Amino acid sequence: MPLLYLVEISPGKYRLAWYVPIYWWEGTWEPDETIYLAGFAILDAEETSKIAITIGDEGLTSEQLVRKTRLDFLKPFGVITYTEVSAKVLGKYKYVDDGTTHIVLQLDN
Repeated sequence: MPLLYLVEISPGKYRLAWYVPIYWWEGTWEPDETIYLAGFAILDAEETSKIAITIGDEGLTSEQLVRKTRLDFLKPFGVITYTEVSAKVLGKYKYVDDGTTHIVLQLDN
């Protein structure tokens, strides 16, 4: 069953979108049959050409499936969802504050 949600596509800017789970069941017709989340789609409610769909790959959890689809949905709106950063670690410093370990890295950039 599709569900209508507000999706924030940039700070303070929202779109209505349909969240569409795609289910698969084993087909055994037994009372304890398992139903799986096989895929997930998000469809913009205003511009139906803006759609993201992910069909579950082996090893992809339901949470990862939904996250990937949400990130893919933002791309047609010009949102950058992936940035590659590289740096060389020149040094590191580790300290504990209130039981939490913090690691500070000195980078070359």
